[in-house]
Amino acid sequence: MLLSVGFAGLAAVAAAVCAFADGALLAIDEDDVPAPALVRALLARREKTHRALAFARILSQLLAGTGTAAALGVSRMPSHQVAPLVIVAGILIVVITESAARSAGDAMGARGVERTAPVIIAIENLLWPVVAFGAWCDAVLLRLLPPAAPDEEDREATVEQFREAVAAEAEVTRDEAVLLKGVFSLGDTE
Repeated sequence: MLLSVGFAGLAAVAAAVCAFADGALLAIDEDDVPAPALVRALLARREKTHRALAFARILSQLLAGTGTAAALGVSRMPSHQVAPLVIVAGILIVVITESAARSAGDAMGARGVERTAPVIIAIENLLWPVVAFGAWCDAVLLRLLPPAAPDEEDREATVEQFREAVAAEAEVTRDEAVLLKGVFSLGDTE
């Protein structure tokens, strides 16, 4: 049981580090180019890095959940008592390793990327086949199902939505402006 708990804890820490690094990487505004060359290099391949970190985070969360379930399963508790504990443990794992860690990374930005750069690079190197396969799948799907050309009506609806959003909140903080820019630039990504 102790081995399962240790395994679950280690996997949860790995998931939290991945979420922290991913949050920090995605929080950096491309217009505010950070000085460290290492951070600039990671920003140049942000999409691939994000995919690697996301896959590692999800895999780590699954392993943490599996380790927790195994630890509770060998505890000789009746299954009707174990099931709620597994659910609560799963929720705690996700809240801590996803929400809290990502928020902390988002707050750290470039400094967080600098501090976790060795881990980020190790994850990129380890998961490059998974990321390459995902990019290949994206390319195949894009060829098979090309995006529909936007017509004038869609463009006008999008412009109107943007105007409503900006008009609703005339005073936008710097962080909110970065977030808005990111949201509206998502349509330009491949």
